Amino acid sequence: MQEATQDSDQKREPGPGGIPPQAAVILYEQEGGTIVATHYFAATGRGELPPPEALEKAAFAQAASDGIGEAGALAALHVRPEAIERGKVYRVDPKTGTLEEARPEAPGK
Repeated sequence: MQEATQDSDQKREPGPGGIPPQAAVILYEQEGGTIVATHYFAATGRGELPPPEALEKAAFAQAASDGIGEAGALAALHVRPEAIERGKVYRVDPKTGTLEEARPEAPGK
């Protein structure tokens, strides 16, 4: 299990308008960077988010419970939730540990 932190500066305090702190942990295959799960976290009320390590542990536990990924084959990437745009497909570059938009595969591949 390897952690690639793209954004260790997760929102820890309420944002403008009292938006609760939020975080996202992406689990991906270390070999090719395919994303297998994205876990979103938000504090409630005036609460704070747990430390990144605790969020990652929760993400891996949920993935294991759901039967996602093989033990030791997945890595985690911490990103701000707003870095993930609806309708786009992403992957993680395993060499740099950064989130990138996936290029569509050519037909027939």
